[in-house]
Amino acid sequence: MFVLWGLVALAGCDDEAPLPLPSASVVRPPSAGEGDELPEGTLVVFGLRMPIRSVALDQSSRTADIEVSFPFEQVASYMRKRITAKSVNVGPSATVFDDCTFVGVDSPDRYDVTVRALTNETRITLRKRRPVAQPVPAPAP
Repeated sequence: MFVLWGLVALAGCDDEAPLPLPSASVVRPPSAGEGDELPEGTLVVFGLRMPIRSVALDQSSRTADIEVSFPFEQVASYMRKRITAKSVNVGPSATVFDDCTFVGVDSPDRYDVTVRALTNETRITLRKRRPVAQPVPAPAP
């Protein structure tokens, strides 16, 4: 009887071992492109395409908070290439683009954009600036 079980067990064995399933170390998540350049993602906010792995946490007609699963330096560099700002304030954990427009976006709107380092991700905050009131010309006498 034991011999019969042994033969049945051996009959199911092949010389080929089953292929291993891919592990987390083999399956690679989307990554930065060439060098440290982040690829564009699918999320578009106020006409500006956000980097890959961006998630809108909150968005209204005037503001948006975006979370990006990449380091601060890469996200700040990505935004710097897509923004034309009157001034840029760079710090160790935040970059602020004041009174800016977005490259390639045809809009009269101006924004303040902050890119801030958080513990495990980066936060982008976009705030539409209020239009500057133009002086009303005096009526002709």
